[in-house]
Amino acid sequence: RTLARKEGDSPALIAAATLMGERLLPHDPRAALLALAEGLKVSEMMREETDALLLAVLSAVQARVGGVSKAARTAQKALERSLPRSPARIIALLVLGRGQEAEAERLGGELASDFQSFLNIQPE
Repeated sequence: RTLARKEGDSPALIAAATLMGERLLPHDPRAALLALAEGLKVSEMMREETDALLLAVLSAVQARVGGVSKAARTAQKALERSLPRSPARIIALLVLGRGQEAEAERLGGELASDFQSFLNIQPE
């Protein structure tokens, strides 16, 4: 993140914030929320649509900290913006409780069975 900030590389900063959110989620969901908020702020400043993966990870964090209805709305946005078989789509489906669809997408995208283990959400 530091280099992305220094270079003024907004897409890299958004990606770094998303990765930081993923890494912090299992241990410190509130810190993950702060990291993702930075990515959201950069997206807003760029006046671009927020990245689907950032939204999907944000929905997982929101679900973890107790904002279930907000998490569902955020996951729905991520789902609408995500590509088929993408990690963003799979995470959003898991947050929405659509585990079977998430598993079908995961298999179609040839992602590892434990790629979403940081979420602590298991497919149905």
